[in-house]
Amino acid sequence: MDEVVAVAGRTYAWLEPDGDTPRTDWRGWLWDAVGGRPVAPPVFVRGYRWGPWPLGRRPALLVKTDWQDYRVLDLALRRPVGPALPEPAGDLSAPAAGVLHGRAVLAAAAGAAVTVWDLLSGVPRHVVTVPEAPLAVAVAADRLYIAGPEGEISTHPVPLRAVHPMAVRTARRR
Repeated sequence: MDEVVAVAGRTYAWLEPDGDTPRTDWRGWLWDAVGGRPVAPPVFVRGYRWGPWPLGRRPALLVKTDWQDYRVLDLALRRPVGPALPEPAGDLSAPAAGVLHGRAVLAAAAGAAVTVWDLLSGVPRHVVTVPEAPLAVAVAADRLYIAGPEGEISTHPVPLRAVHPMAVRTARRR
């Protein structure tokens, strides 16, 4: 078992072949940890993967498909959450998916810049610059938590207008 995640009161386990198994099929399985059954058929992942995370009421996984495009997958439905991230997404580190102000987002670092993408549109909506590349990022309610290389944790509120396109339009009309 590689990862365990609790989503909407259910516990899931993400399973992949161990390191000694030839990775010719590149499949992973999402299991209901209590029921002991797979949630869906295996997910085919060619490339890197991060997660799973709770994304609203579903488990989600970030994959770099065919080592090129970054895409977030809804593991229960076995389909992408919105489009692939637009080019150039670069080499991302410390990714985290979650919900900010009710919107599904992905936050990830490229060097010392942490970008928040709206997953439904694939559009980058907010950038936080930190002194050094972070070790980890977490998304919670209305803010990012960023762990620095020395173990310090900083909190970065994300304004509603940064992730909600309608909030920007409404604010401009006033």
